[in-house]
Amino acid sequence: MRLERAVPYIYRIRNTSCYWLTERILKDLYGWDEPITLQNWQKLHGIIRKNGGSAQTGRDIMKKAGITKSNTELWRGRDGSCDDIFTYSLEWSFFTRSQWGFYDTALIELEHAWNHDEPCPPLPVTAGEGDLRFEKKIATIDDVEQAMEHYINKIPFDRIITIASHFSTFITYRKVTRDEMNKALSNRADAGEWERDVYANYVSEEFLRRFEQVRPDMVLQFSMAAEPLPYETVSMMHTKTAFELAEIVAAHPKLKFNFHIANAAINQSFCTMARELPNLSLNGYWWHNFFPTYIDRVLRERLDMVAINKQVGFFTVAQQKPNREPLLRDQPPEVGFVLAVIVGLRTMMVRGLMLVRCISIVIPTLLMGNISLHVTGSEKGIGMYEANRHVINVVFWIHCRGTKNVLR
Repeated sequence: MRLERAVPYIYRIRNTSCYWLTERILKDLYGWDEPITLQNWQKLHGIIRKNGGSAQTGRDIMKKAGITKSNTELWRGRDGSCDDIFTYSLEWSFFTRSQWGFYDTALIELEHAWNHDEPCPPLPVTAGEGDLRFEKKIATIDDVEQAMEHYINKIPFDRIITIASHFSTFITYRKVTRDEMNKALSNRADAGEWERDVYANYVSEEFLRRFEQVRPDMVLQFSMAAEPLPYETVSMMHTKTAFELAEIVAAHPKLKFNFHIANAAINQSFCTMARELPNLSLNGYWWHNFFPTYIDRVLRERLDMVAINKQVGFFTVAQQKPNREPLLRDQPPEVGFVLAVIVGLRTMMVRGLMLVRCISIVIPTLLMGNISLHVTGSEKGIGMYEANRHVINVVFWIHCRGTKNVLR
């Protein structure tokens, strides 16, 4: 059993923030404060199965945490019964992503949409032949245009606040011609890197051109720097990719681009892009940057370099002590320290709160419109706010009496 095989490795990650976070979750939600061992993991598993999994449990957890609204993929909304606690982003087809072992991913992603009459779950990052048995296949440019028209027409704009996709660093981004696309399509069975780049650039440009005509006001979000391995992904980004993406953003000044980046090393390049391109904003951190060290680094660099209206805040409760050692014990931080760490400024609390409010509430609302998000607080002096997993995802703790309403 997969869970049982994983248990012996838990002991080895006790030094990590992931371990600390797991301890906190288990204690807060299930009252579990014992080390997980081969002897007791089934007991814990039973407790979680008994107390979790229902829609009401999810609502109870959100209420306990002070979360009023969050965001998820549209297909998870299903019958709309949770629309009061969720907003949605469309994650359906990713025209500029890479898949391990495939060179026609852009066509596969478009076929995935073309063969469904409504948005459905995206293809997995480890998609195999069994996921690709489509009735309608792309063989010509006419097919590309028909499939893209189908995709655009099936987007339920009234139910989503953003469209989320991905830019792969393996692709060389450039303008391609119809002749190049025709040549690449004729060689699909034996496609290589050149064909991959042609497919991705042609399909992506077709999408951006059409989207510019129908909903230029809606934010287009792109993740990047998490690239496929046979079974997972790795943090990776070529330096030239930032320059190539800057040309795409500049070529579509009417569109709003919002980037999530999973590689801290490339952050400076994108900070300079956000300074120069009016229609580009940066969003928190992503995937392989979900660690306190990189959260702190990314936010410090952006707050130092980028205008407040070009970045969106995105925080977690992962904390560090002032001496930079990971906080592994269950002890709440003090207000001044939390703000100094997550905001990245050693400054007055009032100024820190002002910045948090700007990049976590004001700027996302300006980018995405009025999405009716609220900050909440608890009687214990813990204020938590979380909304829109992709655009606003703020959960920050305040341990000080009298400050719980400061962000209302």
